Amino acid sequence: MTFPDEINWRTDATRGDLPAGSAPMQLMWSSWRWTGDNKYLGPILASVQKASSQDSFTVGGARVKAEKDNIRPIASLNEDLVNVLRKQDSWGASAVRKAKGASGGLEAYVAWEMTGDTSYLENLYGADMRKAATTMYSQTEGHWWTDRVELDSQFLQRSRLGGVALVRGNMYPGNTVSWAFDDPEGAVDVAILVPNAARDHFKVIAYNVADRPFRATMTGWNINSGQWEMKAGKGDDKGNFAGDAAVTSMSFEKTVGVPLTLQPGGNVFEFTLKAPGLPVQDRPDLGIGRDDITLSRGTVAVTVHSLGAKTAPVGRVELLDGNDTVVAKVVTPALPAPSDLKPHTATVKLSLPARFDVKTGRVRVTLGEVQEITQLNNLVALQ
Repeated sequence: MTFPDEINWRTDATRGDLPAGSAPMQLMWSSWRWTGDNKYLGPILASVQKASSQDSFTVGGARVKAEKDNIRPIASLNEDLVNVLRKQDSWGASAVRKAKGASGGLEAYVAWEMTGDTSYLENLYGADMRKAATTMYSQTEGHWWTDRVELDSQFLQRSRLGGVALVRGNMYPGNTVSWAFDDPEGAVDVAILVPNAARDHFKVIAYNVADRPFRATMTGWNINSGQWEMKAGKGDDKGNFAGDAAVTSMSFEKTVGVPLTLQPGGNVFEFTLKAPGLPVQDRPDLGIGRDDITLSRGTVAVTVHSLGAKTAPVGRVELLDGNDTVVAKVVTPALPAPSDLKPHTATVKLSLPARFDVKTGRVRVTLGEVQEITQLNNLVALQ
């Protein structure tokens, strides 16, 4: 199966063959994620098959050499495709065979996932460090461009975040989680692996080399919303639970943070979706930013934006004091979704109570019990 490299949108005339691993594959993967229509997977699946029999060149000019067990066309896609598409027995097995033959890159990473043998990661990290040392000058003060200075971190992101969050040229983010440590030193002292990540299940294997615990917030990103089960306990040297695990049930979804305590030594956290919820992409969303807040003569004006996929019902804007107590509130009207690509906003005003401290005050917008896409844009400090 082949797909055209160019399409004339006026005449539908085509020419060329779409190269394996080329930029349009980003669009195909995004379209599949947005629609669930498997037709968009066709070019991606075909590119892996073709890479075993036919040389190809990407848009950037890099050659994808035809060879047996070649899965490199999916290397430019940020998610863990082997696990997401349930290709462990085919693509996963191919990667293991290639990695045993001293192949690096994506094959070595997938081989670690399939076998649990961390020596594959050791070799990948070592190669990245050597490359970073070799290119440090050209990627810093000696660089001739200003828009593309970076050290290769793809496999560090894949292993620590369960997918790639950001690499230049890759459009659809694939990270399962992100991390924020209360103490920045924790990010250095805690080694983290997130193997075989999928939207309904993933495991976090963490090893704290310090002699004290660290607290961190793990935020969900490329996951399905719903009711999740978390198992937490000490880990052994194989990344499994070393004894009983505490079980917790929680609501978990994209942009929601889970507080974790990482004890000295091995830690394992396993997350499993038990009951799917309303997908975040099918929800309304209200948002406010710092530029939407105006203070003037004892009042605060707030401009509320409708940012979701559905019409936002009647909501409210609340004024909070330094103790998070609601001291004033006002209703916001229903706002249509921006499906016409135009802004839909409403501006409301609240009176500031006497002796209200604007230095500690905050404004919150809420739809009450109605689920929104995210809560990250619902709260803004007055100053």
